[in-house]
Amino acid sequence: VGATAVAAGAGHTCILVGAGAAKCWGRNYDGQLGNGSDVGSSFAVDVIGLSDATALAAGWSFTCALIGDGTVQCWGSNYAGQLGDGTTAARAVPAPVPGISDAIAIALGMEHACALMAGGDVKCWGANDDGQLGDGSNIDRLSPVEVVGVSGASALAAGASHGCAVVAGGAVRCWGANVYGQLGDGGSDNSNTAVATLDISGATGLSTGAVAMHQCAIVAAGELRCWGDDTF
Repeated sequence: VGATAVAAGAGHTCILVGAGAAKCWGRNYDGQLGNGSDVGSSFAVDVIGLSDATALAAGWSFTCALIGDGTVQCWGSNYAGQLGDGTTAARAVPAPVPGISDAIAIALGMEHACALMAGGDVKCWGANDDGQLGDGSNIDRLSPVEVVGVSGASALAAGASHGCAVVAGGAVRCWGANVYGQLGDGGSDNSNTAVATLDISGATGLSTGAVAMHQCAIVAAGELRCWGDDTF
């Protein structure tokens, strides 16, 4: 099918194909396949109206695409504002996220989304009960808000209810849920602003899953370091 990128959510999967279009398959009860319906599909269906996408990310039951001009479009579930369009209405086709115009990366958690901006700031929107938007509150946000304590970021990841970013010097700062130590700050208290992850330097990349409660970072010499939930 000529796929160039893939993103997997809780029950659906999407791929990028030629000219920045996308195809998705799987569960679709909230419109997360983006094909204008709420009927699941066992085969790939076209995401309606999407073009020039450069990256995809999938959450629990919603999906977002980074567009070549730095904007972001999202579709699917929206009860906590995770589509970032100022409403709580689910959408079965992509809709732009107002206020995002120079994004270079996106990451989705279970019910929230974040974008890394070209200037190194991070903006997030959606569910915020665990402080996963990092704006100093625990209030769900229907539109993007800036993460407090993050600047000069170069990489971004989002877990189930937390987020992390690589900042200057390869340090990592995280925010949100921390019951399993997924912020890596040595404690287990949630934080609604970014806190420093201990003993990490020289990080170049981050990875986690949209429903995950742990975090991993690639550090100097290709070493991988992880922290958080180790149940499985």
